[in-house]
Amino acid sequence: MKNFRLLLILLLAAALIVGLWALARTPAPQEAALTPDQEVPENSYIKVRHRIRDLRGELLYEVAAERLDQYPESQILSLDRPWLHWLDPAYENSTASARHGEIRKFQVALEGDVKLLLDPPDHSPALMHGESLILDSEHERVYSDQAVVVSQSHAVMRGVGLDYRLDGSGGRLKQDVKVRQFPPDAQRPTQALLKKVLEEAFGVAHAQETPEETLDLSADRMEWDAKKEVSVYRGNVRAKQGEMVLLADRLTVHSDDDRVQALHAEGNARWTQILDSGKPLRANAGSILYQIRQRKAILKENVNLRVDAHQFAGEEVIYLIDEERVETPAARKSDERVRIRLKTDSD
Repeated sequence: MKNFRLLLILLLAAALIVGLWALARTPAPQEAALTPDQEVPENSYIKVRHRIRDLRGELLYEVAAERLDQYPESQILSLDRPWLHWLDPAYENSTASARHGEIRKFQVALEGDVKLLLDPPDHSPALMHGESLILDSEHERVYSDQAVVVSQSHAVMRGVGLDYRLDGSGGRLKQDVKVRQFPPDAQRPTQALLKKVLEEAFGVAHAQETPEETLDLSADRMEWDAKKEVSVYRGNVRAKQGEMVLLADRLTVHSDDDRVQALHAEGNARWTQILDSGKPLRANAGSILYQIRQRKAILKENVNLRVDAHQFAGEEVIYLIDEERVETPAARKSDERVRIRLKTDSD
C-alpha cells in the first residue's frame, strides 16, 4: 500500500513538472487592440439630448437619441436612433435621422436609413437619403462613400460617393450618376416624393411635369456649381429630353434660375432626335452645343448631320430644330464650307 501511494505521488509530481515546462514554452497572449466595438462604455444614458459645439464653442446641433454610450478611450459618443436638429440660425429648419450614429470630435457619422434635410433660407433645400452620411462641421461638408440620393426642387441626383458643400454652393458625385432635372415650377421635394423616386428608380412621373420638360442624365461621375448654375458630367454621358438624346465623353449643363438653358456635349458627341415632322435626325461632331430655349444646335469639328435622306458635313453647322433647316455660318476658308448631299430619284 505504501509503495502504491509513493508511486501515485511520483506520477502527480511528474505531471506537474511537464505542465509547468509546457506553460513556460507557450508565448504570452498579446493584448488585443482597443476598438470602439471592444471598448466598454464609461457611461450610458437612455433617452438623452446632447449638444455639439464647433471649434469656436458655438452651438451647432442638438442630438436626441434612444441611447447614448460614452467611450473615453476613443473619444466617441455612440447613438441609437439619433435625431439631429441644427441650432445654427442659418440652418434652423434642417434635421437628420438614422438608425445609428457616432460623434467624433466635429464629425457626426450616421448609419442606416439616413435621412438628411438641409433647408437654409438662402438656397434651395436638399433632401438626402442613404445608408451612410458624415456631417463634417469643421469643413462644412456632407460626405459618403456609398449610394446616396439628393432631391431638390429642380432635380433628383443619385450616385455612389458624395461630397456636398453645406452652404449649398455645389458638390460632386463620384460614380454611377443618374440625374432627373425637373421644370422650375415643380413641387418642393418631400419624403413621400423621394420614396417614390427610390422605389421606381427615376421612372416616376413628377407632379406638374411632362416628358418634354424633363431632362434625364447619366454619367460615370459629375460635379456641380450651384452659384454658377453649371453641372459637368464625365464618362459615358447620356442626356435625354423628350425625343432628343445626346451622348458624349463630357457634358456641361448650363442653367439660369434652375431652368436648363443649354447642353454642351464634347468628345465623341452624338445627337439623335425625332423631329416634330416625324423625320429622324442623326449627327456626330467633336462638339455639339444644344440650346434648349432657342431650339438651336451648333455643331463643330468634323460634323456629320443627317436629317431623313439629307446629309450635311463640314467644320461648323447650325441646325434650327423647330424650322428643321440648316443655317451655315459665313465660310472663312474654302475647306470650311458645308457639303450637302440630297437624295434624288437616281440615288
